[in-house]
Amino acid sequence: MTEAEGSRRRRTRYDLAANIIEAALKPARPTDIAYRSFLNFSLVDRYLEYLIAVGLIQKHKDSLYEATKSGLEYLETYRRIKHLFETRGDEGTAKGEALRSRAPEQVVRS
Repeated sequence: MTEAEGSRRRRTRYDLAANIIEAALKPARPTDIAYRSFLNFSLVDRYLEYLIAVGLIQKHKDSLYEATKSGLEYLETYRRIKHLFETRGDEGTAKGEALRSRAPEQVVRS
């Protein structure tokens, strides 16, 4: 897959959660998080509510949001799993195509 093709793929909800947590490594406002994660404000707002509810993001005074320790653990695990899939070495092969066609993926449009 070329870089251009990769940038056009739809992000899963797991990708979006990781992008938002990464954007909130330091305390940030929702508009800053939206800008850093290349998402619209309403989607970021919905995800922030969910990520707070599951303990991956915390809200500070003055509407600042920051990743929690659990959020950092999620981000590290997400990166390790993503790396495993990207380094399998079977990109572009018949086996790689078969694996991708069977892989379940829930798509979130951003």
